[in-house]
Amino acid sequence: MEETPGGRERWGTRLGLILAAAGNAVGIGNLLRFPGQAANNGGGAFMIPYVVSLLIFGLPMMWVAWAIGRHGGRAGHGTLPGQFERLWRHPAAKYLLGGWAVSSILTMRSGLFFSPTFSGFDVSNTNTTSGRPDRIANGNLPTNQRTIYRWFDAKAFVVPGDTNGDGRPDVNVGRFGNSAPNVLVGPGLFTMNLGLHKSIPLGERARLVLQGTFTNATNHVNYNLPNANIRSSLVGRITSAGPARSGQVAARIEF
Repeated sequence: MEETPGGRERWGTRLGLILAAAGNAVGIGNLLRFPGQAANNGGGAFMIPYVVSLLIFGLPMMWVAWAIGRHGGRAGHGTLPGQFERLWRHPAAKYLLGGWAVSSILTMRSGLFFSPTFSGFDVSNTNTTSGRPDRIANGNLPTNQRTIYRWFDAKAFVVPGDTNGDGRPDVNVGRFGNSAPNVLVGPGLFTMNLGLHKSIPLGERARLVLQGTFTNATNHVNYNLPNANIRSSLVGRITSAGPARSGQVAARIEF
C-alpha cells in the first residue's frame, strides 16, 4: 500500500489489485455456483439451510461491508485497516465493537469399551440367568463396516454350551462364558459447545451482558452403545443417541 498526496491509501502495484479482485471474483463465483452443484449432486435438501444462511448472515454481512466501505471512502480511507481505525475512534465503538467474548469447549473421545452378554439360561449352575458368552472370534468389525444396524459381529459370540448355533445351550457346561470383559469398542464422541457474549457498559458501575450459549453446536450425532445381548433380536443395533444441539439466549444486568 501507498498513500496519495491527499493522504488516501491505494494499491502500490497492479499485481496486488489484480490478486485482490481475483479473490473477490472467486468468492462470488463459488457463492453463485454452490446451489447448482448441490442440486446436481443430490444435495438439493441443503438449499433450505443455504438460503436461510444467505438471508440471515450472507446479505447482512455484504451490507455491513458496503457500509464500512462507503464510510471509510468518504473519510479518505481506501483500505479495511484504515476504515476500522476510524470506526474505532467513534464514541459508539465501545458499545458496538468492544466487549465481545467467545467461549468454547471441545470434547473428542474414542469409543468406550463394552462387554457382550446373553440372558435366559443358567449355564454356570449358580442361579444366574445371564452373563458373558463364549468368544469364538474377534467381534469388532472394521471401521468402514460398522453401521447403526450392525456395529459388531454378533456371530463371534455364543451362549456357553451352544454346539449347533441355535442360541440355546445343548450341554450343561457348568461354567461362565470365556469372553473377557470390555472386548468390544463402541462409537466415539465429538461435541463442541460454543458461547458468544457481549458486554455493554451502563455507566461506571453497571453493565448489560448479552449472551448466547449452545451445546453440541455442530449438531453432531453421538451414538450410544449398541445392544450387546446376543439373545436379543436387536443385537448389535444402536437405537439411541446423545442430545442434539440446544441453546439459549439470555440478557442480564450486572451492578
